[in-house]
Amino acid sequence: MEWIEFSRKGKPVNIIVVDAVAFGIRDYFAQLHDRKTKLETYRQAFGGRGVSEKDWKKYLKMFRENEDKIIPWMQLWLDKFTAVKKYSEKISKLNLKTKSNSKLKSLFRKYFDLYAPVFAFTYDYRALQEYYPEEITAFLKKRENNPKKLNSYLESIISLYKPIEMHKEKINLFEITLKKKKTADKEKIKKELRKHAERFGFLGVYMYDGNPLTAEDFEKKLNKTARKPFLKLEKELLTEKNRFSKNQKEVKKIERKLNLSSEEKQKIKNIRFALYVSTLCDEYYSYVAFKMRPFIYELSKRFSVSYNQLIEMRNSEILSLFDKPLTKEKLNEINERSEDHALILEKGKIRVLVGKELEKYSKSYKKELKKMQELSELKGETAFSGKVKGKVKLIKSIHDLPSFPSGAILVTGSTMPQFVPAMKKSLAIITDEGGMLSHAAIMSREFKKPCIIGTHIATRVLKDNEVIEVDAGKGIIRRLK
Repeated sequence: MEWIEFSRKGKPVNIIVVDAVAFGIRDYFAQLHDRKTKLETYRQAFGGRGVSEKDWKKYLKMFRENEDKIIPWMQLWLDKFTAVKKYSEKISKLNLKTKSNSKLKSLFRKYFDLYAPVFAFTYDYRALQEYYPEEITAFLKKRENNPKKLNSYLESIISLYKPIEMHKEKINLFEITLKKKKTADKEKIKKELRKHAERFGFLGVYMYDGNPLTAEDFEKKLNKTARKPFLKLEKELLTEKNRFSKNQKEVKKIERKLNLSSEEKQKIKNIRFALYVSTLCDEYYSYVAFKMRPFIYELSKRFSVSYNQLIEMRNSEILSLFDKPLTKEKLNEINERSEDHALILEKGKIRVLVGKELEKYSKSYKKELKKMQELSELKGETAFSGKVKGKVKLIKSIHDLPSFPSGAILVTGSTMPQFVPAMKKSLAIITDEGGMLSHAAIMSREFKKPCIIGTHIATRVLKDNEVIEVDAGKGIIRRLK
């Protein structure tokens, strides 16, 4: 079977999440889209996620035939995720210690029933970015021959028009910083920072991995920002607050200037809404896991299973803990999963491979990997132009982020909100995952960093501290000796 990989995080995503993805694709995809396109495959293996080539063709065909449903589907995704978000907030406020096992089982079952359908939409943005940006570029080119202006128009169109949580955190911290400059009441500022951490602490984690940001972490950011003069801070805050309304005006101006048709305007509206929803939902994955952490820790205490073991269990396995303890054999298998595994959906069944089964499954992949590592040049798609030389810093998981040095070239499977501080410090950004709607593409345009996306293999070819040349304008990465 030929697999199309369209997501790569380097380190396998926790089984508790990927199991829900497989359920969402198998049980809810057709039901929540066109009611006839059924996806039959999914896998997480070798650091990447994807579906069979046959299913990917069906996915793309469905989107091309249902252009009028792009916004309703994206809205449905957001609505369903908002419901999960609210439910996780409700659970986080409960006194879990006082709840019986049967009550906890009921709460978890409902959580999974709400959560799994969300993943029916999780790769919609990936299908859309396969062809939609090119369609928009094509009709813009018919009216604008100047490459510089064309790039400027594209930048405005494929930019966020509404703030996501990352932007709200920045604005809120700016406001606390200005308050600090006006008052000598240190306790008042500490209280504000605690509230800030409660709301935005999830930006330090990815799904169930990593450590939430604390009030102390935000205080360090605040102290750094507070070095700026008061008037400059006020100006930066105003710019941040106005940037989205400014972007909306810029796009309206482009549409008028180029005299775009109603159909072309709708395509722009579709891609901009999809961009906003997919980026916001990328934050929601971590927010929901952040709110569910107390619940997972409570289960960990009750069933004498560690937090790290629980997040490597399938959801059915977690539910079975309420009825019988794990066998020693099963516990050993779960421990192996955290090292490496493959989760595969085929023929209606979801299975997890570890140990000898995984080794057998990996044989052909290892041969391909050896050939990849001999390449002297890699190619990808330009997200933001620029040409630089520098040293590679591989980021395989969010645990690698604190050690990211200023001026290094960030090489990773794909970025997410937790990567933002490292992206700001980077000389350039390279990802395996691609598409103009990807987080890396959006943030590279925001930070004006040379960026090549969609290399598919950069994390498996490039090595830490290796010197490379990034020619983002041409989408080429050269290994220098």
